[in-house]
Amino acid sequence: MKRLLPLLLVLLWGQNMLLAQKAVLVRTQYESYAIDNQTDSLLPDRKESREYYTFLHFNRRKDTLFVHKKDTPKDIAQKDAFSYFLTTKKIATDKLQLLIGDKNRTDTLLFHFENPNIIRVNRDSYILSDEYSHFLKKKIFKKRDIATILDFLDDQLGDYFIDTEVFMISTKDKYKKSLKMNGGTIINEADTTVYSTLYAAYDDKGLQMLGRVDTNEPQLPFSLDKKRKYIDADKLVFEIEEQTPKNNATYTQEIYFSGEKFIEKGEYTQYGLNITTFYTKTIEKIKNN
Repeated sequence: MKRLLPLLLVLLWGQNMLLAQKAVLVRTQYESYAIDNQTDSLLPDRKESREYYTFLHFNRRKDTLFVHKKDTPKDIAQKDAFSYFLTTKKIATDKLQLLIGDKNRTDTLLFHFENPNIIRVNRDSYILSDEYSHFLKKKIFKKRDIATILDFLDDQLGDYFIDTEVFMISTKDKYKKSLKMNGGTIINEADTTVYSTLYAAYDDKGLQMLGRVDTNEPQLPFSLDKKRKYIDADKLVFEIEEQTPKNNATYTQEIYFSGEKFIEKGEYTQYGLNITTFYTKTIEKIKNN
């Protein structure tokens, strides 16, 4: 893949210049502070405040997305520049690759249906409702629609390493249409003997809860537990807890169906350091062409 990467970048960027259509500029604002749990005192060297911008633009077919991240809007305005890309490559009728790369390396996610209701992403598997299976077969395998792929992955249950900002252009269809994922298995990339099981529950308003249990941590009731706190016509709010033997995080995610805004607020505790960090992350569209 490395030998083909320069050619792939040239082809993708040439396609982008000819066919570029939709562009979105988002601003990320992040603030945090930390306390020493033993003394209940603020830690000045762990206070942080930063702002940066991400420019997202599709080609016309919406099967390729270019991502450009910079500290100021002025830097973003540079022409013919991107930090990395996401693009799709069809392998067979029921197999598709999502390539995520920059000038140095490319990572690959392979999507394919193991049977009519189980979709695999690399080694991970997701059990879907009939409606969701039919929907993904049309939108992902026929149309190669990246916004739908991102919508499917936005819970980030596996190790897919996609920036939160990129999910601002996901369709939100699985929430709007109440498309159901009923369970599955996540395989550890470093050690394939270690895996996590997934669980989910739905009601008449859509996704009610979603979670992950790690088989190598039997002392923990879950590694991820996500519950719906609030929903209306404009937004959806989840309460989430993540835990490992070394740390614990609790936070809320406020997702706007319009894709205009995403807010995450929470705290995480590092047991070894006995430090708790409190943070707020706001991602907001400021330009949409």
